[in-house]
Amino acid sequence: MERHVAALKILAVLGMAGLTAASQPHQQGAPDDLEVSAVRFYRADAKSTQVKAFIQVPAMLLEPVGAGATTQLTYVMDVRVRDSSGLELVHDSWRGHLPGDARQPGATTLEILEYTVAPGRYTLQVGVADSVSGKRLDSELAIEGFRTEPGLSDLLLAPKIRQVGPQDTLPAPGEIRRGDLLITGAAELRLTPLRSDAYYMFEAYTETADSARLAITVADQKGKAVVSTPPRTVAAAGRRRCPERRHSAGRVAGRAVPAGGQAGNQQGDGGADGRFRNGQHGADHGA
Repeated sequence: MERHVAALKILAVLGMAGLTAASQPHQQGAPDDLEVSAVRFYRADAKSTQVKAFIQVPAMLLEPVGAGATTQLTYVMDVRVRDSSGLELVHDSWRGHLPGDARQPGATTLEILEYTVAPGRYTLQVGVADSVSGKRLDSELAIEGFRTEPGLSDLLLAPKIRQVGPQDTLPAPGEIRRGDLLITGAAELRLTPLRSDAYYMFEAYTETADSARLAITVADQKGKAVVSTPPRTVAAAGRRRCPERRHSAGRVAGRAVPAGGQAGNQQGDGGADGRFRNGQHGADHGA
């Protein structure tokens, strides 16, 4: 039975107000790893970088408490953001809970963080500890705030992206919203022969209408392309004409993707068994 649990946390960085919103059940990724990835978007109004960070916590790290239907798993999340000098800009911690039967090999819980930074270099430090045994996993991720307006955001990879519908008053648990898209979050996208479709999304930043050629390649560990999409033209309306629609999204139907596929063309970071992580693929677009 597949489970997915997620939570959204907006951190108070550079004056942002903080709030939390609970989310939902996920089973994707390695059972023993704390996976952290991030995607950057540009905020032209504030000349700042909005960071969406995805943290995947392994359920097998956690020891159950209670018995029967009351069994529960509890973890303590610890997050810090530091600037290039090591100065701590924010420190936040909170507890997360899972039902006891979520403790299965490969099962994870997902935390989604959001914060905004000025131009510069930062480090996101993440720690998660089991409340019973004290076992702890740590990870950190370098983040660079865009120094000038980039042409594109980073590439966001997801197991599912869908259009906002009339019934969607709020994102479902585990989803984030960008414009008229609802995106299922994932720190690590894992492709298998049975789950081989990958969704992607990015934002284009132009004042006036423009276009670009887009092609996606999925390659195996030896660099051999196993799935390629033909180049297509992607249109960007531009802020002056249509400020609320600047994103582009799509799906790579990789029915031939074997375990061990990895994204090519600098569009993704491939792993040893069909894993792909969000990343700063747009880092050269003016950063």
